[in-house]
Amino acid sequence: MSKPASWMVWVVAVAGLGCFFLWPIGEILRNAFLDADGHFTARFLLEVLLNPIYLEVLGEGRSVAAALGVWAMVFLALSLLFTHRLMGRKLGALFRL
Repeated sequence: MSKPASWMVWVVAVAGLGCFFLWPIGEILRNAFLDADGHFTARFLLEVLLNPIYLEVLGEGRSVAAALGVWAMVFLALSLLFTHRLMGRKLGALFRL
């Protein structure tokens, strides 16, 4: 892969990561700790910690984490298989120095 093409892939990957991962996480955190006027509040955090339904779901965290881990591994395997099918031997060239 040529240098300009590799830079383009890097820019697209970073832009995608920023748009679809970092920006939503930032919005979630901003809305969790700031009220409508933009002032800090812990009201939403206290609501999660005091609501018995939320506490029950938080108690099942290991099950949720295990299920998400399985789904992530399946997604990773399918992504690698699709990429290998699409690129073939060129896939190895991406990781050579």
